Amino acid sequence: KAIDLAAHGSESGVSEMEKFGDELKRYSARERAAGHIEGHDNLTGVNREWEDFEADSEQEKPVNVNIFDEACMMTIRREGEFVTVKITAGDVERSFEMKIQPEPEKGRRASINEMPETITVSGKKFEVRITCREFHSSASFINTLLDGMEKTAAIVLKKDTVKTVLKPEIKGFIAQRNIDMNRSRFLGDRPDKAIILPEHADIFLKNGFGIKTLVITPVNESDFEKIIELNKKYRVIVSIPPVLFGDNASRFSIMAGKLCNTGLRDFEANSYTGIGMLKDLDAEKHLGVDMPVYNHVSAGYFKELGFISVYCPTEGDPSIYKSVTSFSDIKVECMVFGRLPLFISRVGSDDFKNGTVFKDRYCELLCRKYNSLNYFIEKTPVCFIGNKFKKENINFDSLTIDLRFFEKPESVMKKINENRATGSDFNFFRKLV
Repeated sequence: KAIDLAAHGSESGVSEMEKFGDELKRYSARERAAGHIEGHDNLTGVNREWEDFEADSEQEKPVNVNIFDEACMMTIRREGEFVTVKITAGDVERSFEMKIQPEPEKGRRASINEMPETITVSGKKFEVRITCREFHSSASFINTLLDGMEKTAAIVLKKDTVKTVLKPEIKGFIAQRNIDMNRSRFLGDRPDKAIILPEHADIFLKNGFGIKTLVITPVNESDFEKIIELNKKYRVIVSIPPVLFGDNASRFSIMAGKLCNTGLRDFEANSYTGIGMLKDLDAEKHLGVDMPVYNHVSAGYFKELGFISVYCPTEGDPSIYKSVTSFSDIKVECMVFGRLPLFISRVGSDDFKNGTVFKDRYCELLCRKYNSLNYFIEKTPVCFIGNKFKKENINFDSLTIDLRFFEKPESVMKKINENRATGSDFNFFRKLV
């Protein structure tokens, strides 16, 4: 529609394009997701819920101010036959002086006011302030003075960068300390935890496949009976999906509360929306595979929020896995087999049917309908099972298989248990940092 309007126009002209643009922003939540670009206080914009969305074009936007740039100054003053320049950057300052050369008898004379208003050194912009009356000298003097100002500014910036000292409490928070958590699952082993759909419940009620924990997202309250039945055989974690639009957020919040009242004690968040939903829930809280942590600082942060387990990123390399598992005093898990969702959309299209394949020379994507959304997933699964992964000597608290996007999960589990599963190493053997 936007392309058609742009190409052919309309009776109302630009106004219709603008109206359609506002509708599109509301539909995609783009205005809120771009909060970090527009300068909102919240890095990811305002709350995603439509009730909080305001598309008021006249709303005053906050002005971004770089405090450090404000503090970068070059001040020029004259003292008799000398010019003194004071360079300041933050709390660091340095001064130098030069004798003024007389005006040339021949050739061009130069004014001190020819100095630029700003000078950029190592990416930092310095404001030039002249506090004396205009005087003239040779062009070579002005150039030499300018060169001295730039060299001195570089020294000042270097001193300022090494001067910053972290507070003891911050140092303590980010310090890396080896923590013995006695993690029992060896990377490369078979999974002991599975992410499933409600329609997979009967399969796992008949056969356990060596799985001890199940993660499941209810679609509606008709799934409660199966979830409660599974909870008698496994440790069941009720998962809040990563993307929720409109009334879905409220609906899932209500369902989580009802399931908690039935006796289920484990719930999982996969986004900050999910974290908000679980905030007041009297239950064990987990962070899901769709919201991994990349370092021990993040793991510690979520532990302070009351979470008891986190995931390492599937796209990580051994250095990330070893760091998070060695320095985090919280349960750390890893997804070792599954198809990765590369993007999610709620756009309706005849092309987005369950099982549709999108293919080019680089990859092959499958479309899967899940929780009223279109998940576009990599057809080749990630597989971190096998001896080559065991050589890295990395231990986790649990290893997970994601079965949501497989047509025959029972067949996949049989291949896993018969050591016939294959897949992509993804980024595992690349050095990412």
